[in-house]
Amino acid sequence: MTEANLDNADLDGAFLMEVDLRYADLTSARLRHTQAQNADLSGAVLGGADLTWANLKGARLIATDFVDAVLTDSDLSDAELTDANVERSQLATARTLVGAILTDGITITSSAWPRLQRNYRNLWLRVREAVRELFQGN
Repeated sequence: MTEANLDNADLDGAFLMEVDLRYADLTSARLRHTQAQNADLSGAVLGGADLTWANLKGARLIATDFVDAVLTDSDLSDAELTDANVERSQLATARTLVGAILTDGITITSSAWPRLQRNYRNLWLRVREAVRELFQGN
């Protein structure tokens, strides 16, 4: 399915595990609740796509275009987002980014970055407090 044209496609709830969608056009596609673990979406265009509750765990998202994409409650754990463009996307509202690779030129707008930092700072403070309570109890 490399270079597939799925512009405006309704793929809600689709099972796309380990699928090869490199360079696919998924502009404004509906991908809510989609299962795309370990899929390869490198170079794909997901501009304006709705990925609410999508499972992209371990997905290759190298140089993927997420401009204006909705990523609310999506699972991007262990995904590789190297050089991905997440400008104006809702990356900060993703459910988890644990283990995600967010390096080498990823584009995050100045408005999204503070929110992302704040979310992870709050998570860190909660973990630190839980560890403190655990050790104080012993």
